[in-house]
Order: sequence, then C-alpha cells, then structure tokens
Amino acid sequence: MRSRSREASQFFLILTGVFGAAVRLYPVLKADFPLVDGGMFYTMIRDLQATNYSLPVFTSYNHAQIAYAYPPLGFYLAGLINSLGGLSLPSTLHGLPVLFNIAVLPLFYLFIKEVSGSESKSALATLLFVLIPNSYWWSIVGGGLTRSLGTFFFMATLWSVVKLFQRTSMPWVALTSLLGAGTVLSHLTWALQTLPAIGLLWYFLGREKLNSKNLFIAGVGVLLLTSPWWATVISRHGIDVFAQAFQVNHSRWQAWTMLFALSFTGEARPVLAVFALVGLFIHISKRDIFFVLWALLCLLVDPRGGTFASVFPFALLAASAITDGVAPQLTRTNDWESSLQTRTGKMFFAFFVILFLYNAYTISDDLSREVLTSEQRNALAWVKDHTDETAIFLVFDDEGNPLLSPLVEWFPALSERRNLTTIQGTEWLNGDQHYNRQMAFITNIRQCLLQDMNCVRKATANETVDYILVSAQAQTPLLSTLENDPQFISAYSTESIYIFQFKK
Repeated sequence: MRSRSREASQFFLILTGVFGAAVRLYPVLKADFPLVDGGMFYTMIRDLQATNYSLPVFTSYNHAQIAYAYPPLGFYLAGLINSLGGLSLPSTLHGLPVLFNIAVLPLFYLFIKEVSGSESKSALATLLFVLIPNSYWWSIVGGGLTRSLGTFFFMATLWSVVKLFQRTSMPWVALTSLLGAGTVLSHLTWALQTLPAIGLLWYFLGREKLNSKNLFIAGVGVLLLTSPWWATVISRHGIDVFAQAFQVNHSRWQAWTMLFALSFTGEARPVLAVFALVGLFIHISKRDIFFVLWALLCLLVDPRGGTFASVFPFALLAASAITDGVAPQLTRTNDWESSLQTRTGKMFFAFFVILFLYNAYTISDDLSREVLTSEQRNALAWVKDHTDETAIFLVFDDEGNPLLSPLVEWFPALSERRNLTTIQGTEWLNGDQHYNRQMAFITNIRQCLLQDMNCVRKATANETVDYILVSAQAQTPLLSTLENDPQFISAYSTESIYIFQFKK
C-alpha cells in the first residue's frame, strides 16, 4: 500500500515537472519580448533607477502623475538585475516572471501535502494545478513580475504558517514574518488573499493559545518589516491611495457567476472546472470544508484577483473528484491508487491528463501571440524620436480588451508620450472612481475604430489630441476617414501601422 502510494506520487510529480514547465516556458520562449503587458512596470523600474533606488513620489508612466505606491519589491529586484547583471529590462521582464511561477509549484505540493495528509493525492493535485491556465498565464506575462513574485511569497507564507503551528518555535515565527512581508511588498492582491487563507488555517489547524500568540507576533513582524514602504507612501499620498487601488474590483455577486460560467480555471474547455465543482460537493458531503471555504472566500474577498487565487484550493478539489469519486469506481477496492494498475484506470488517467494538457497548450499558444511586434516597437521608437515630448496620442488597435493590449500598455513606456486610451495605472489616481470613468471612456472611444472621425471628435470633445495611431491588419472605417480628413496628415506608416498628425 505504502509503495503503491509512493509510486503514484513519483509518477504524478514527474508529469508535473515536465508538463508544468512545458506549458509555461513555451509561450515565453516563442516570443521575443515580454508577453502582453509590463510597460508600466518597465517605466517604474527606470524611475526607481533614476532616483538611485530611493522610492519616487510619482511614476513618469503616461505623464499622468500616478502615485508611486505600488509594492516595489519586484521593481528593486528587476532593477538590480539590470544594473548589476547587465540583463536588459525587457529581457528581465520577459524571463523573470516565469521562473518565479515555476518556483511556486514545489511550494504548492509541500503545502497541500501538509494540509491534506496524503502524499499521492497532493501529487495529483499539483499535476492538475500546473495544467490550470489561471495558475500561470496571469503570472508569466510581463506584468507578472509582481504577480509571480507575490504568488511565490503567498504560497511560501501559507506553508510557513502550517509549519509554525506544528513546530511552535521562534525561528518559524521569524520566517513567517519575513515571507509575509515579501507578500505585502510584492502584490496587494496576494497580500489581501493571504488574510482569509491564514484565518482558515488558524481555525482548522492552530486554535491553540500558543499558535495564536505566535501568529500575532508574526503579523506584527510583517507590519514592522513593511513599514518603511507603506509609511512613506501614506505620508506622501495619504491612506486613500490604497483604497483607490482596489477600485478595480468587480462586484462580489460576480463570484457566483464565475462558478456557473465555469470561468474560474481559465480553460478553453472548462473540464477541470467541472471536476473542481464535483470535488467541492464531495468535500461538503464529507464535512471536510477547509478547501471549500478557501475557494469561495478567494472569490468573495476579491472577485478580480480571487479568480487566480482560487485555483489553489480548486486544484485539490478537482483531485478529490478523481480520487474519491471516479477512481474508486475503476477498481474493486477503495484504494484509488490501485486504479492506476488497471487497464481502465490507465486509460482514464491517460485520456484526461492529455485533455488537460491540450487545454493548457491551447491557452499557451494563444498567449504566445499576445506580444508587442517588432513593427510596433519600431513605430514607438519613431514616436519617441520624432514627436514633441508633450504630444498627446490616441492609440487604436485590434485588441478588444484594453487590459490585454500590448500596444496600448507599452506605448507610454517605449514612446515616453501620453496615450489617452491607456488604462493601466489609473487605479492609483486620486478621485472617485477614476479607473471606472477611464474604462468607460476607453470602451466608448474604441468603438470609433469601426466608425469615423465624427465619433472620435465627439468622444474627445474635452481632450487635446495631437496624433492618432491606428494599428490594424485590415482597412477600417476610421482609417479610411483619417486618410481623407483635411485636419490630419500622414506622419508615419507601415504595412499595418498608421500615424496621423493633427494640423494646428
């Protein structure tokens, strides 16, 4: 029995290492530039270097007076690698996030093994976890510099808390404080997600008086270790700046829609999501609700970032659907590992692992094409060299979601000019619902790509526009009217990029 469990664990862990690395490295190695985003972080790192690593008051990104309040640990790390190691900033943003995301995998296995008490089930859960697209795509893109670092410290902190409850010694208190501080200084979403997870661990595993005391001391340690950062930010911008950062959160009612839409795993075909929900009800039936509560709290606490946090408990729940639901039906015993010895069991695991791998590959392949092209980078270099520093641009491209547009997000970073259709960073601006107003403006004006200049003039009635940049693979109504508009002249053009200058 013990040897069979060990063999199953080793088998699943080998698959985890091979498949987990493959689906993560494939899109990164296929592209020659950071995937999707990272432009704002590129600028913030350069701002930090310009001040000799003294925390700036504002970032120069998009000339928008955005408070430099973002957790800066990732910026210091990337900046030092660039300064001391000689690796370019784009290369650092291209490679570093995926390395941290891969480093999360053994931490996840160790944590799940401690909490579940099953080595083989934890190995299976880790295999399922690495093939859930939402476990990696958000972290391996350029903006994943802070997300992947935050995920790493998040998982390390939870593992350390479990060890703290087991060992109840001061070295584990100190380590928990250090890892918790790393989480806070890396990413606010992961810092927020750490709180309910630790609360559940305390309730189910560590309600003894000594554990409560040690956990409190560790929490104070986190506050002290992070105080040089948050105290500086609050003294400059006030505490409201952090509340502004969370204005991008969606309604908590959307947490339930994610479950019914099976969208929380990010799969092209939500098969693992179905397994996860089946496992959820299996755990409820057994009154084993730690992972159930954890998954639901992830979505309720932060419906936007919670989607990515929820894949941690959902991976274990999906594994339970197999180990406690399907696999025992494939053999005459209650030992689910023995199903791996039967012909039907081998066929079942082979089929679904290949299906999960294909699902992950589909997302990775799509992601590999979400990158700023060399043609676009050349256009941004032209903008930087041939336009006035105060020039204001209106940038259009084919990407329907401004949050996922490499051109729109990287434009202010590489051109060093302002773009009215950039949304990144506006969540840190003062003013009620500034982010939501900007998103409404962008959503409205992007419709003009399929209309004409009258649409643009109406949408920008209160804005100054010096240039309009259109990146499109096919002729659009807006492009056609720009070419014939007497108020604009062609300033730059390639096969798919057109820049028009307003004649003053």
